Amino acid sequence: IETAHQLLRLPTRVYFGIGAGCAQSSKVLRMVAELPEEKLLLESDQHRDEAMAQSMLSAAAAVSAGVRHSVKRNGPR
Repeated sequence: IETAHQLLRLPTRVYFGIGAGCAQSSKVLRMVAELPEEKLLLESDQHRDEAMAQSMLSAAAAVSAGVRHSVKRNGPR
């Protein structure tokens, strides 16, 4: 968590990528809870549309449930 705070102090844009797999880790969720919501970037390693959408929603749900960030939907459903 301290490393994340140090990175946020750098004079550049820093974002933290969270994928569905690592969003299941309690250590990762504790770190995410300390980060500003606008610095979170949800990621997926999937290449098919359906799998990618499911992976992104899983990551968003895990982050949202774990740290009380809201899940916001943008674009078509």
